[in-house]
Amino acid sequence: MSSKCDDDVFKNGQSVCLVDIPKEVAENICRGLSAVTGCKIDWYYAGGRVHIKAIPPATQNSHHVTPLHPHNDGLDEYRQPVHVGELDPAQRLSLARGEKWEE
Repeated sequence: MSSKCDDDVFKNGQSVCLVDIPKEVAENICRGLSAVTGCKIDWYYAGGRVHIKAIPPATQNSHHVTPLHPHNDGLDEYRQPVHVGELDPAQRLSLARGEKWEE
């Protein structure tokens, strides 16, 4: 498991979801979806939650990832507020760098 989110995905990726799951699960999801779809997919912690981002493949004949509108995805009852202000300075720096850190 990489200790840092792929730079290209971190800077240019399209937000897929922000979820409260263990890092091992996030890594398995990203690796599996990348293998199946051909998209570049990776994750990092954002406010104590896993933020998954994706970049569609460059080819025209590939699968296309269509983002869901955040208020029309049927997941409102499962959302939890993100409190970025509760991060300690090391976590904020790690988040700014796109690194994955232990909670």
